[in-house]
Amino acid sequence: MLGFSISAQQHGRKAIDSLETKLRIAKQDTNRIKILHALGMEYQYDDYKKAISLFNEGIELSQKLNWKYGLGYCYIGRGEAMSHRADKTGILENYEKALDIALKIKDKGLEAQAYNNIGTFYSNQGNLVDAMENYLLSFKAAELSKRDNLIATGLLNLGLVNFKQNNFAKAHEYQQQALKIYKKINNYEKVASTLSAIANNYSMEGKPKEAEKYYLQSVEVYKEHGNKIGQAIVLSEMAILYVPDYEKILSYQLEAQKIFEEINPKHYNSMMNLGNIGYTYLSIARDGLASKTKSADLPKNKLQLLDLAEREIKRGLAISIQSKSKDWESYFYGTLAEVDEQRGNFKKAYDNFRRYSELNDSLYSQQMKNKIARLEAQKEVDLRDKKIELNTLKFRAYKLYFAIAAILLIALIGVFLFRSRLRGLKLKHYLENQEAERRANELQHLNKLCESELKAIRSQMNPHFIFNVLNSIEYYIMDSEPAVAAKLIQKFAGLSRLILENSTQSMVPLDKEWKALKLYVELEAMRFNDEFTYSFESNATHSNTLLVPPMLVQPLIENAIHHGLRNLKEKNGILRVKLEELEGQLVFTVEDNGVGLEASKGTRKANPFKEKSIGLESISDRLEMVNNIIENGKAVFHLVENETGGCTAVLKLPMVFVPTTE
Repeated sequence: MLGFSISAQQHGRKAIDSLETKLRIAKQDTNRIKILHALGMEYQYDDYKKAISLFNEGIELSQKLNWKYGLGYCYIGRGEAMSHRADKTGILENYEKALDIALKIKDKGLEAQAYNNIGTFYSNQGNLVDAMENYLLSFKAAELSKRDNLIATGLLNLGLVNFKQNNFAKAHEYQQQALKIYKKINNYEKVASTLSAIANNYSMEGKPKEAEKYYLQSVEVYKEHGNKIGQAIVLSEMAILYVPDYEKILSYQLEAQKIFEEINPKHYNSMMNLGNIGYTYLSIARDGLASKTKSADLPKNKLQLLDLAEREIKRGLAISIQSKSKDWESYFYGTLAEVDEQRGNFKKAYDNFRRYSELNDSLYSQQMKNKIARLEAQKEVDLRDKKIELNTLKFRAYKLYFAIAAILLIALIGVFLFRSRLRGLKLKHYLENQEAERRANELQHLNKLCESELKAIRSQMNPHFIFNVLNSIEYYIMDSEPAVAAKLIQKFAGLSRLILENSTQSMVPLDKEWKALKLYVELEAMRFNDEFTYSFESNATHSNTLLVPPMLVQPLIENAIHHGLRNLKEKNGILRVKLEELEGQLVFTVEDNGVGLEASKGTRKANPFKEKSIGLESISDRLEMVNNIIENGKAVFHLVENETGGCTAVLKLPMVFVPTTE
């Protein structure tokens, strides 16, 4: 059965020609099924229809010969080939049939492969709850099968869990272990995809130089073996490294799309790349760079660039609807709203933005479930490791008891040898317990940090706030005030994008966070009919090179507005937000002339505008979490009542600079 485990390692025209020759002279036996499977795996990248027909023949022959093992792998192969279509129906059915066979014939290798593919299917659908469950079952079966390629796949999935939790160091550790195994077994495709995954980690960490190195290595491996789809995917991912050089970004994206159009224009990654191309055109037009571009192929007219952006985004939208990818469908509608807003078509912008908001609201609940699922999955991994360690210790204890009895019967010297052995085991047991305790503390810290981030996200993007803003936009459109409506759309779109971008990272640029705070206060002021005035002051000279934890200052502003200024009987509230660089620290000051701490306590339960807010205790808890990830200083927060009324909140953060790429 070696053919089933190495078929994906020989990609290229030469391998296909060799397999075609063998197929022509092969008899109707199990060897023919192996050749059909290997040839199908080769064709799935360039001609998935041909691949499906080969797997269909393999399935028919396996059923005729009653060869369950071959039948299971042909079902998996057919499912993988079908995954390259825009229509995703039938994929899961093939994987489940393979799993049913694996469980019946008790083959751990086939079982691990089937669970892994089922997990990947759910992951692509955005259902990380079921994805993580199947990944864990796959890794357990892979360990029992003792097959290197399956164990490496399990390591990659564990790396994915840590990547989703922003634990990049742990993700790198798992990925490097997997890469070492794939190089050992000469699986070029997995080597290339693992190199790309490592590059993605470095990109998210803000290390573009290291990311570029691994992306280029991945592209070279794909080129060497003639895998064009792999090249296109990596080129598309690599483009984001060169922000804000839009022309360079666009060159990589167009090069990738040219390959997608040649091989499979409805590929899932083709959809994502089309959206990225459209957004790049939009960025050039929006930022007034049309006349400054050097490329002769780029229009110098803003409207022409917006036409190109709309064309590519609509192409991607059509694929997302067909493949039922709600997150990308939401993204495309939101980007189309920006295109319409740039054109001045505010009614159309409003319609597209409403679709974006409705889809995004439904996705929000699923994202929360996904975060919880990832934490539970990590917990299950740790529990499994502890059970294995306990079983190992029990087995060793039985061996020790037997050894004691035997040694006592043989000679006194055996007692001394046994005692020496026992001391070693106790020390090892102690060290193992210490390691288990450390890992439990680490998981508890991750749980607290994720819970804190979730509370902050909910605070900024609660449904009441979103729909109040949308209703305001609708009011201004219906009242024939398109300029005000456009301003609201622009500010709300900008705030939504900043919040969603910042919430995926543990540290974000200071200028982006400062911009998000301004947008939030402007929207709150408009929402409450300018019941209060506000001002922003900053003497920060490194705002574009400093990093801060996201969503720490916004709750202080929110509490000042909702529990201080809004409870004033006379609507003369004043909000001041100040940013300073003092003695190597960033100091945020939020000051209001509201009713103060004691007076606000009796009004919080009756506040109809904000059912939930971030309490001071929760803010302190999050600061404790943040201090664990900042090495060169400590974050400090204190809140005092002003003698003249109102409160002043001061948040001090150490200055953390963006890593240089020199």
